[in-house]
Amino acid sequence: MIRLLNRPSLRFYSRHPWQLGLAIAGNVAVVVQAAAYMLIHSGIDRNASAAIHAELVSGQRIFARLLEQNAVNLTHAARDLANDDAFRAAFAADDRDRLVSGLARQAERVGGAETLLLGAQGQLLVGTHADAARYAPALQAWLAGQERVSSTITRIAA
Repeated sequence: MIRLLNRPSLRFYSRHPWQLGLAIAGNVAVVVQAAAYMLIHSGIDRNASAAIHAELVSGQRIFARLLEQNAVNLTHAARDLANDDAFRAAFAADDRDRLVSGLARQAERVGGAETLLLGAQGQLLVGTHADAARYAPALQAWLAGQERVSSTITRIAA
């Protein structure tokens, strides 16, 4: 029995009890710091996620408003072009050069890269670029999904 008490591991704790207390206190401090870190980190994550969500919602509202304003501006531009007597005369005479010229001028006014004139069923009548036909399938698919076509487009094509 005496031999067990003389073991170095038991002697360590029996001679220096303050070291055992220091080791326990150190471990407790590490656990408390880890818990505090996790709580602070999760709070920061929650706040960051909430701020990001609020910014995305705000950005979505602004983007939707800009899209709506752009749609209004494009609708007004299409109405202006539909009411242009020279463009109507070119359309009635089926003068493709004058139609392309009128569409190009309108594209410059609204800041567009390419302008297309579509028929009542969504078929491409004329475009400002030679490869305008590549947009026809996508436009026809988009128009097929729409409940109504803009009255301006219908009025020009009729």
